[in-house]
Amino acid sequence: MQHRSLLGLIPVAALSALCAWSAGTAGAGVAPAAPLPDARGSLSPRGVDIGRWEHGEVNPLSNWPPPDPDPPVDVLHYDLALTFDVVNPVVNGTATVTAVWGSEPDNVLRLDLVGIPATAVRDGQGNPLAFLQDPSGLHITMVPAPVRGDTVTVAVDYGGTVTSGYYVKPEVAYTFVEPQDARYWFPCQDEPWDKATLALHGRVPSDKILVSNGVLDSTVAVGNDLVYNWREDHPLATYLMCASISNYAVLPQASDVTPLTWYVYPNHTTAAHNTFKYVDEMIAFYDSTLVPYPFDKYSMCESDLGGGMEHQTATLLGSGIVTAGYTYEWVVAHELAHQWFGDLVTLASWQDVWLNEGFATFYEAVWQGAFYGPGYFDDRMQNAEDIVFNIEDGGGDVRILDPPVDELFSSIVYYKGAWVLRMLRDLVGKSTFDAAIRDYLNAHAFGNATTADLQAAMEAHYGQPLGWFFDQWLRAKGHPHLSYLMVPVQLADGWHAEVDIRQTQSGQIYRFPLEFTVTTTAGDTTVTGWVETAHDLLDFPVSARPLTVAVDPAGKILESHMENTTTAAPERLPVVSLRAWPNPFAGALHVSGVVDGAGSGRLEVYDVRGRRVRSLRADGGDLLWNGEDDRGRPVPPGVYFLRAPATGKAVRVVRLAGGS
Repeated sequence: MQHRSLLGLIPVAALSALCAWSAGTAGAGVAPAAPLPDARGSLSPRGVDIGRWEHGEVNPLSNWPPPDPDPPVDVLHYDLALTFDVVNPVVNGTATVTAVWGSEPDNVLRLDLVGIPATAVRDGQGNPLAFLQDPSGLHITMVPAPVRGDTVTVAVDYGGTVTSGYYVKPEVAYTFVEPQDARYWFPCQDEPWDKATLALHGRVPSDKILVSNGVLDSTVAVGNDLVYNWREDHPLATYLMCASISNYAVLPQASDVTPLTWYVYPNHTTAAHNTFKYVDEMIAFYDSTLVPYPFDKYSMCESDLGGGMEHQTATLLGSGIVTAGYTYEWVVAHELAHQWFGDLVTLASWQDVWLNEGFATFYEAVWQGAFYGPGYFDDRMQNAEDIVFNIEDGGGDVRILDPPVDELFSSIVYYKGAWVLRMLRDLVGKSTFDAAIRDYLNAHAFGNATTADLQAAMEAHYGQPLGWFFDQWLRAKGHPHLSYLMVPVQLADGWHAEVDIRQTQSGQIYRFPLEFTVTTTAGDTTVTGWVETAHDLLDFPVSARPLTVAVDPAGKILESHMENTTTAAPERLPVVSLRAWPNPFAGALHVSGVVDGAGSGRLEVYDVRGRRVRSLRADGGDLLWNGEDDRGRPVPPGVYFLRAPATGKAVRVVRLAGGS
């Protein structure tokens, strides 16, 4: 898989540390001096985009079909006995696949195997089976014909050059197959919803170490080679199965959670200790915040790629990360979070890729906020917002749920996905959110989940429907663009800050709670109102004369806003209100203060949606409004806003039922 260039995404000061990260570049990269752990700029570099690090152009073999509720077969176990060439991308050996027969109507077992030829196939008793291999995969004729519920086993001998998914570099050979490249190095049912256990018996030269999923049962010498026998008893998706091969230095670490081991190039051991200094605290945080760490070990393997890859129990990390000190610790946190979001609970189909990447991006920020302080969480979310807005401005926006095939790993999926979770947590409350996430993980542990499953878990704890939230943020593109104006109004019950707020974006109209900080002559007060339509008028009683308003001061909503400057700025609006009586009123309403110094003026009446319903002219003295609109029809009971453009004065009135 090709990896995109980082140029243009990374601050100039960071380029030297990253110049050797691409999958197509040999060498160990540059090891810059490690920044201090309390240097926020070092921990949260702005403009760095993990989505573009990790994945290049995706060449899908399907259009991400939804999970099959009644699959042809259900694979239970893969046993791979393979010899890995570490000079050329060549793999030879036998894959033994055990599956339960499902809805397949014929006696043909179909497995994905692309570009590498099969040479023989046998059943579980060693009897040869007829097979056909074509571009769509490997088709094996089972004798006798299985019926639903039968357990079948086939052993496939195959070998040759791997054209995608297994990469051989001067210092390392490794697999990287997300989303659909596992089929290039072993026969499988290459769908994320079909999870199976794995045994990998990998033969490599004796000066190399092979790391794979799960636990290492044994290492056996065979001539000048070593066979590493790895076993993962927890089901995993094919895109998470792996082999990483190099002359690694092995760095075991103490942990109360699970055995930790770093596999790094021998000349990078000091740098690795520095970069991974807090991984034990990191895994303990996730272990206590989410659900207990679910696997038998956690390792990280150095490689020559950009970013990282969350292989189950055996994360792959680029040399630039291993040698960068604290600068890219957030990438380490991101990949570790995937052990829960992606590995323990795997997306049911690639349409739900945000359940992997949005969660990992969010929890990398949660980790930094918990360990280093809330400001670090804010910085990570600000970085995410910057990336989202830049992509939108460049015309590259996509929907999060079921993104276009060629944008499966769009940074929108990562960073807007993280924002969706942040806003969801703020909406339902942290304790409710955390409890729902734990239930979601427990309910789907070692299996698969969909966005609907996440929504159901949230609704069960929140107690209210959330379809509106998921629909507007996941199924629509863009974000709210807000225009606002604050009008200070003095009424009989005291001062009010009236905020006129409009959504100016095209398409989706969003619904969300929005905080404001109102600065008054007595100090600041924070208030919250719901934005629900294209034009809302929000009223906030305050203790003293309001001077200014700040929109979303804590940055809790993925929105952009601009003060409406088409009218006088709020701080320059007169603060003396019109006088209207009786208020509330049912019949006629008397209004004074409309005319200017020349003795003339106009009164405009607006409803709560900001629509002008009546315009009246006053030529000296008081004005009488009979409660009718410009067409002579009585306006409905409710709240209305009266404004005199000539004087800038305003008042809020209430129309009662029963008026003429």
